[in-house]
Amino acid sequence: MSTNAYAEDLRDITDHGLASVACSQPPPGKIARWLGAETDFSYELLGEPQLINTEFIEQSVLFTLSASDPGLLPFAVMPVGSWGVFAFDGHGLSILYPDDDSCERLLRLEKRSLTEADPKSLAQLLCLVRLKQAKGCVHHVVIECAEALRTFAWTGFEGYQVSESELQIVQDTIIPPLITDLPGSGWELSFTTIHGWMHQLNELGIEVIHVTPEFTFRRQPRQVLSKRIFQAIPSIRY
Repeated sequence: MSTNAYAEDLRDITDHGLASVACSQPPPGKIARWLGAETDFSYELLGEPQLINTEFIEQSVLFTLSASDPGLLPFAVMPVGSWGVFAFDGHGLSILYPDDDSCERLLRLEKRSLTEADPKSLAQLLCLVRLKQAKGCVHHVVIECAEALRTFAWTGFEGYQVSESELQIVQDTIIPPLITDLPGSGWELSFTTIHGWMHQLNELGIEVIHVTPEFTFRRQPRQVLSKRIFQAIPSIRY
């Protein structure tokens, strides 16, 4: 499916389908929960859908969108709101969650070997969804090489200063995204990320995810390379 085929209609599609997809059981608000009462939610979509270009995903259009209700979508927006990653296959709308098999179902729909995928794009998609925690503000960012840490900026924010002493210790262990074919048992996706709350991305580590032939994910324990790869990070208030 062309990523532009439905681009102009994604907001309307999301607006009409969001309640049934994400909130078949509308979450009560804080006060209602304290009082033990049920309540309907209300929300406003924020901004426009942002397309995610992942060449391997051809059967669906992927995009992100934010909403004003903090409990509506899987991930938190600071200071208030929520956002999520959506998949539209031309017939139905679904949300990709970190704690279910929605990412696996997305890959099964492609019916192709992961060796055809771009490792970086796939790693970035999993960082957007699978490596997150629902309602959390913890992020992973793919790092391809040591030089990427020296020039790093997070969503336009500059001011990150790498610790050269830390980098000298770990730079040879940084691995770019890689998909390894495991004949008979699937594939292994390995990549390096920096990890932390919001912009405080100070932990450098390696992620390894085994994907079975049935496209089931098995995440291995994270290999931490450095707990403080930056000696300075920007000051951002939320």
